[in-house]
Amino acid sequence: MQTFKEIILERVKPSPETRAKLVKPLDRKFAASLKLKLKIAVDELDALAWDLENRVDGIDANAIKELKAVYKHGKAMEKQLKAAIDKAKV
Repeated sequence: MQTFKEIILERVKPSPETRAKLVKPLDRKFAASLKLKLKIAVDELDALAWDLENRVDGIDANAIKELKAVYKHGKAMEKQLKAAIDKAKV
């Protein structure tokens, strides 16, 4: 039996009928929306690191260093995902 936390964290998969209604070709507008969401998500990591480093006392420097490393990895992923989105556009 699953715990409540496992149930909450599990991604919901649509049924084949629902998926057929949701799936559509990647047009220019939706591609731009995905790229913007991606950019915002990655940039928020940098903003969070800055806030923790400059606005809060008592935060472990190693945690901030790790967050900055995740941000750098996120920027690399952003570049790859943008290329994949561009490639998938119709």
